[in-house]
Amino acid sequence: EQYHSESFKDYIILKNNKILQDYDDILNPKKISIERVLVRKFLEEYELMPSLIHLHNGIQKSYELSETIVERVKNLKKKEKLISKKIIEEIAKVHSVKIQFPYLDFLYEIVENYFKIQIPRSSNVSNFLSTL
Repeated sequence: EQYHSESFKDYIILKNNKILQDYDDILNPKKISIERVLVRKFLEEYELMPSLIHLHNGIQKSYELSETIVERVKNLKKKEKLISKKIIEEIAKVHSVKIQFPYLDFLYEIVENYFKIQIPRSSNVSNFLSTL
């Protein structure tokens, strides 16, 4: 059977025979860079146990950092929004780790999808101005 690529633009085809529709754009390569790094480190390790430890530690750290964001969101005043730079600074202070904006976006996705908490984000302009 011949598939027309335009008909399956929003689908993912695995091994040329399994077709999945990615309604939420979860598997977009541009959006999964952090996940890709975690999986790559897992796969690059030759030994099983160190490989599992790397994966566990990466997931555990992401979870802990996400919990910090959850607490911050719960303590927001009405109509107050998160400013990315301040969240990055708070994470650095609490966890002694520096993160970049792409990793923060990854953490926001964890908060929204795992913890089911909507994040009241400030606009991109506000976030940009806060970095100046």
